[in-house]
Amino acid sequence: MRAKKKFRSHQAVNERGPRPFLPTRESIKRAFVFALLGLIFFAGFFGLDRSLNWVLRREFQHIVIGEQEGGKVNQGIQKKADVYVFGNSRARNQYNPEVMAPILGMSVFNAGISGLDILYYRCYADVLEQHHIAKMYIVQINLEDLHNGGWQYARRKVMSSFLRESVVVREVMYFDLGSWMQSNVKKYKYIWTYHFNARMPLFARQAWGEKPLSDNGFIPLTDPFFDDEAGMRTAYKHEYDEFAVEQLLKFIDQARSKDIQVILSMSPEYRYYQDFQVRKDEWYFILGIMQIAREKQVPLIPLMEGAHPYFRDPAYYANCNHLNLQGANFFSDQVARHVNLIRAIKTKAEFKKSIYYPVMKPGDSYPINPAHFVR
Repeated sequence: MRAKKKFRSHQAVNERGPRPFLPTRESIKRAFVFALLGLIFFAGFFGLDRSLNWVLRREFQHIVIGEQEGGKVNQGIQKKADVYVFGNSRARNQYNPEVMAPILGMSVFNAGISGLDILYYRCYADVLEQHHIAKMYIVQINLEDLHNGGWQYARRKVMSSFLRESVVVREVMYFDLGSWMQSNVKKYKYIWTYHFNARMPLFARQAWGEKPLSDNGFIPLTDPFFDDEAGMRTAYKHEYDEFAVEQLLKFIDQARSKDIQVILSMSPEYRYYQDFQVRKDEWYFILGIMQIAREKQVPLIPLMEGAHPYFRDPAYYANCNHLNLQGANFFSDQVARHVNLIRAIKTKAEFKKSIYYPVMKPGDSYPINPAHFVR
């Protein structure tokens, strides 16, 4: 009788379901402690991260070595020059401030870095203008700058040390997060000291006495001429980089808003002379540069290989894309003299009649969507 009653009682319990778990006072206390410790850990981590970033950023302002790590940006800020030359290696290796400054009557700093183009100097100028307003920017513009090649995005992390102080740097760094840099960009975004990880050796190297490669940013090429034409003859697809074009236009607008004159400059390349003409795929991007110069009414100095016999002589080149020291000194002299001629132009009508206002050839059409120029 008792066994039967016990069986019925067990069946009734199963029908009601398992007894609900009621947390004890001790379990609640343990959960609260773990949550509090987690909160303290994350608050401490982020607090330490922000504090270290403040210290490292203040110390990094004094770092002037390491071109590819942002040191040349600090060097340019410290120079407080009247004229800054922007661009990639064709700027870095071909514009000599020692030649240009006496002709211009202004101090000049070469801010060019190998392999870095529009996205780089768009960021550089924004950081610079927070500390110093120059009188003029000379931009070495290349047809590759407008080409949708992708290399600019892989190298933009050079400016990552300036993320916290520049909206423009953040705009450029955070663009196209679907790329291979997505994970790194997220680290830059949330861990503020992350972008100083690779910069730490710079502090030791400069403290040990290392100096910048050049006091004025100019790094001449002194090697004998090397004909690398075979490796540079790849054809360009007719695809321009819309984001790069947009950033170049913003660069021009921002400079003008601060009364900084912008001058575009094109340099010679020995490989063109071997064909006696520019290839059609290259002319497409040159037309894009001309279109930007016309639409924004920015002077364009066309010192290409047809401008002077020296620019068709291999004795003035280190390789097919770069002048050697002798060629760079002559080129710098010519650029400075053209800049003085541009400075002497007083009216828009006079400017449009000058050689610095590009003129299309019959049958040519501009490749960039006109919508880019509507603001």
